[in-house]
Amino acid sequence: MLREPWSDIGRLQSDIQELNRKIDSAAKSYEIDSIRRDVDNLECSVRNLSSTLDVLRDELQTLRQEIIDSKE
Repeated sequence: MLREPWSDIGRLQSDIQELNRKIDSAAKSYEIDSIRRDVDNLECSVRNLSSTLDVLRDELQTLRQEIIDSKE
């Protein structure tokens, strides 16, 4: 049960509640930063994969053309 906010115990309870809010906020902020880093890493991986796929697509087209040319 909360005490009167003007009493010593009430002020202490208020301080503890404020610290709890700050801790929760810091934890959420850390989680958001962690998620942002994960998303950034995922973005980088997707760009690398896309680049690799472009190279493979070009090589496949070249090979197809070589097959077509060899049959003619």
